[in-house]
Amino acid sequence: MPTLDALASSVEVRRELASLLSHIDAAAARSECEEIKREWVLNCQYWKHELQVAQQDVDIVEERMSSEIRDVKAHYQDQVEALKADKAALKSQIADLQAQFLQENSEISGNWNRLHDLLVSYQEDTIRKKPVPDFKKRLSEERARQAAEAAAKNTRVLDLTRPDTDIPDSQSKSPRYLVYSSKSSVRTLSPKRPFTSDLRSLKRRPSGHQPIEDS
Repeated sequence: MPTLDALASSVEVRRELASLLSHIDAAAARSECEEIKREWVLNCQYWKHELQVAQQDVDIVEERMSSEIRDVKAHYQDQVEALKADKAALKSQIADLQAQFLQENSEISGNWNRLHDLLVSYQEDTIRKKPVPDFKKRLSEERARQAAEAAAKNTRVLDLTRPDTDIPDSQSKSPRYLVYSSKSSVRTLSPKRPFTSDLRSLKRRPSGHQPIEDS
């Protein structure tokens, strides 16, 4: 099989190549090649410029967004500080307003703890952290406490064994009390004593009686 060098040096191959080249316009081909090169260079320059413009736009947008974010943060921080100051001012007025409210509405004084707990339970972030208090249970406990205090105030105990009551000394060892209240009649209470029949059934020992020691 002939090699490439042998084919290139062959007279027939040279004639064939010369015949092919005679049909090609070298100047037109060269001009077309130069046009393609120019278009390629222009395309490269155009897209390079577009890339630079895009990068500049990105930098400008980032700087503008950063500036806007800083302005918004500063604005909201000022609002937060103003709201904190308002909260502190309102908080300082709570005690005085509460006292004034209770003075003007005396009928609420008994239920103020219940109302206060209800308001606290509905404050921001509070209702999710602790359950609403059991007002029925607290109300029943408060009523029981008030009833006990009222009963204690209305009940009096008089000691009738004092010297100014003219009670004989023989009965002073058995104290008697009068217990009465504003809602009940007077009742006389006395400690339990042994029955008289039991006292009479007891026998006295002989005067000369001496206990016998066990041997």
